[in-house]
Amino acid sequence: MFSIYVEDFACPMPATPLVLFAHAADAETVRVAAAALGGVADVRSLPEDPDERRVLLPRAVALLVAGWRIPDDELPFLDGVRFVQRVWAGAETLPFRRMSAHAPVAVFAANAGPNAPQVAEHAIALYLAAAKRIVEHDAKMRRGGWDQEKPSASVAGSRIAVAGWGHVGRRVGRALSALGADVVAIARSPVVDQGVAKSGTLADLRAWRGGLDGLVLALPLTNETRGLVDRAFLEGMKREAILVNVARGKLVVEEDLHAHLVHRPSFRVGLDVWWHYPKADGRFRDPLGFASLPNMVMTPHCAFHVPGARATMVASAARNVGRFLRGEAPEGVLDPAEYR
Repeated sequence: MFSIYVEDFACPMPATPLVLFAHAADAETVRVAAAALGGVADVRSLPEDPDERRVLLPRAVALLVAGWRIPDDELPFLDGVRFVQRVWAGAETLPFRRMSAHAPVAVFAANAGPNAPQVAEHAIALYLAAAKRIVEHDAKMRRGGWDQEKPSASVAGSRIAVAGWGHVGRRVGRALSALGADVVAIARSPVVDQGVAKSGTLADLRAWRGGLDGLVLALPLTNETRGLVDRAFLEGMKREAILVNVARGKLVVEEDLHAHLVHRPSFRVGLDVWWHYPKADGRFRDPLGFASLPNMVMTPHCAFHVPGARATMVASAARNVGRFLRGEAPEGVLDPAEYR
């Protein structure tokens, strides 16, 4: 028996606890997670067979959540779960409400950081593509056009806010600063970082938005941040401002952004995250017609996707479970009240 970290108290656990994926993970994913845990726990994929699930679920001490395939009527079997770890970025899809009645002492954790370099690179690429009208110029030249008259925006000398000063936001801010921008860091507490002109909270962002040339969203989707960028927010920004979102689509009100782009063609946007995602047919769902707007740069939520990215994230998530099981403080611990 040994003890594990759970908030301010320790819980005795079996010598070889079970870590269970909350979906049917493939063999390679299970192997990567097991290797990252280094023998601290037994790692299993969620069985498809209900009888097998009902044998494994009561033994689970920790869940690795990439997808969620545990039926609601089997949630009572999870009363032994003490740790719920998100595998991919973002935490808003974790089952905070459903788990609270059955595993009330469970600690929830995000997997922030392993894909930060790639997502930050993508944010900079979107910002520069919008600022320099790359997509617009490329399309015109493919049609035989040659337009040197329409000016692009300069990063150097501009004031750009980065909302969310975590692993991604810090990298984005430092890159923009290196390009000559005055960077405004938006975080919960004051930021002291080389290259940051000033810092503030979300309330400050609302007050300062009229003086910004650009805004990069790198925030988690929480009760506080959902719908942050709405009609009133957009109307308070500069007409020629640039907005980039590499975090979550629902930070922005979809209908309000579309209307703003239609009525203010000088306003430019780069998005890697969306409100609607493909179903079985794999097609992009764009009910409002963002794809027809010339002041849009669009990518299909692929910022993280470089060779080895998925394995890196699985290993990172598993290592955090290992910290918990060894009695160490895990990283990325979440407050469920912010998401319920």
